Amino acid sequence: MTMGRSRITACRWVALAAVVVLLSACRGDKGRPWTEYEESFGSIGIKVMSKLNTWIYQASGGQWGGEFANGAPILLLTTTGRKSGQARTSPLLYLRDGEDFIIVASKGGMTHNPLWYLNLQAQPNCEVQVGEETFPVIAATVGDEEKKVLWPRLVQMYPEYDDYQKRTKRPIPVVRLTRQPQQEPAPQT
Repeated sequence: MTMGRSRITACRWVALAAVVVLLSACRGDKGRPWTEYEESFGSIGIKVMSKLNTWIYQASGGQWGGEFANGAPILLLTTTGRKSGQARTSPLLYLRDGEDFIIVASKGGMTHNPLWYLNLQAQPNCEVQVGEETFPVIAATVGDEEKKVLWPRLVQMYPEYDDYQKRTKRPIPVVRLTRQPQQEPAPQT
């Protein structure tokens, strides 16, 4: 009986978070900065929806949860927590640039960078899952000139990025993920 109630409670929280995120996204004044209250609820909504998306993506090998509503592709980025040392996984939109993956640390235009970005700054070696494939990458924040070249392509893929930049005074970081060779296990002697 308790398990059923906790599932219902969890479903209610997911539904509430989805409503908050959707209402926030549908507001008319997209250039207005988030209020502190909106950022608090938005952060909760992002966290809940990210956990749900990650679970669905991993359970289905990327067949579900691998594409955003507008068709933008989603990858799973696993970083090492800069304080905890624990693995942290985040679903993120991405753009292919040759063999590399380009991601954006927008957090919906909130005043602070997402935690996954802070983790990458502390430890740029991380892991990406695209569909069923998982592989190591190294992350690097692109410079201003490269961002100027990539930004129009990112906005074409997901137009809300321009709205997010208008909401915040911080420059939204763009990150390049470059695939690394798979580590071969050490031979046993």
